[in-house]
Amino acid sequence: LRVAANVSSDTPYTTVNALGETRFTTPIMVQFARSDPNTIYVLTRAGELWRADYPGGGNARLLMSIAPSVGWVEMENGALGFDLHPEFGRPGSPNAGFVYIYYTEYRKDGQTNHLTRFDLSAPTTEARRATATSLIAQERGNDGFHNAGMVAFGPDGMLWLAVGEASMRDCHQRLD
Repeated sequence: LRVAANVSSDTPYTTVNALGETRFTTPIMVQFARSDPNTIYVLTRAGELWRADYPGGGNARLLMSIAPSVGWVEMENGALGFDLHPEFGRPGSPNAGFVYIYYTEYRKDGQTNHLTRFDLSAPTTEARRATATSLIAQERGNDGFHNAGMVAFGPDGMLWLAVGEASMRDCHQRLD
C-alpha cells in the first residue's frame, strides 16, 4: 500500500520522517512507553518489534521477532497491533517489561488470531520470544480478511483488543 503524502515545503503541512534515515519494513504500529518519551517502539507486519531513539531514529535495535509464529504475511494478516503495559519501564514493577502483541498466525491449513504477552526484560531476543504467554488463541477461516487488531490499555487499566469479524457475515455489526 502506498499513500501519496504532501512533501512540498511551500504548503502549511508536510510529511517528514521523524526517525531520520532509520527505516523499517512494513511498520504497522508505533508506541511510546509512558516512562520514556525519548524511545519509540515499532512493530512490523512480519512480527519484528524494534526500539529506536526518538526523535532521530538512532540506535535502532531489534528487541524480538515472532516472525516464525506469524508465518507468511499477506492480505490483512501478520502482526496487527501492540501495547506496552502502563508500568512498562517502571523500576520495581512486576510489569516493567511486558508488551502485548496481537497477530495472525498463518498456516496452509488455517489461521489463528493470537493475543500474546512477552517480557522484554529477558536478556536476548530468543529469551524474550520464549516468555510468550498466550492470552487468546482463536481459530479462524483461511481467507486472511477482516482481522483488525488494535491493542491498547484503556483509562480503566484494562487491556482492550479490537478485532475484526473475520469475514463471518453473522458477526457483522449492525447500527439499525
